[in-house]
Amino acid sequence: MPSQLVGLRYAVTWSDFQGNVPADAGHTAHIDTKMKLNYGWKSKGGSYSLADNVVVTVLLSRQKSWAKAAGRTAALLAHEQRHYDITALMARDCFIELMGMKGQGFPSQAALEKAVATVVAAYPIQTIQERYDDETNHSQIGAQQTRWDCMIQRAFTQARTPAKTAPDGTVYKIPLLTVLAGSNAACAAP
Repeated sequence: MPSQLVGLRYAVTWSDFQGNVPADAGHTAHIDTKMKLNYGWKSKGGSYSLADNVVVTVLLSRQKSWAKAAGRTAALLAHEQRHYDITALMARDCFIELMGMKGQGFPSQAALEKAVATVVAAYPIQTIQERYDDETNHSQIGAQQTRWDCMIQRAFTQARTPAKTAPDGTVYKIPLLTVLAGSNAACAAP
């Protein structure tokens, strides 16, 4: 199977929230998303490199995602969608960086695995998820929610500068971490 990114776009619905609401739940909903990486390697002449079978998958655990019956609003669902989008964008950006490693030789399998682990570690999904909830107070601060919506949209739509394309000609979009680190005047909260 050739390398691929699975699950970049997905529309979250309330039916995805099938887990039990914790008794001590301090907010109305929680979506459980993760990035999963599978890859292989090949060896030639003492050099190890990634095989063309890198698969990065965005996972949503319906059994670990929950929502209280009261409070299931369109605005809250949109907030939870952004949680999925954050994981998906971080997975996309990690996948693109890993694809940039294809053809690069390493002296051992361990060195290759360390390089892959370093790339994955550069995409702290949980840290960004927590920052998102802190800054929006779980969607309760409307101006901050709008700001995050804008930044996530930029990461989905704005081309990188300088332009960079995938082997199939698809234009790579700006990494989410770059958007979050920028000034984002266009996305500034009023």
